Amino acid sequence: MKEKFEYKYQDGTGRLISSQRSVHGSNTIFMKELIIGDIIVIKHPQTLCEEERKVIVVLSDRSMQIDSPFSSDLISYTVFGFKRKIIQ
Repeated sequence: MKEKFEYKYQDGTGRLISSQRSVHGSNTIFMKELIIGDIIVIKHPQTLCEEERKVIVVLSDRSMQIDSPFSSDLISYTVFGFKRKIIQ
């Protein structure tokens, strides 16, 4: 039987910048808010498009790695949200 799930969206605390797959935060609490497999959601400040990336490692409250880079590095601090897979 296939597992049923949905994603629950939450606003993230603080703001992000990125360099390739490395993401760094300002006033963030990654260790409390995120787990491996969560999906980071941003509205890219240059393209104004929504982008999603999977969290692969949470290193500290201010540092994490994502599965692939955003379309271009986030060079200004950007608000974010995240989605967590909820098994039903």
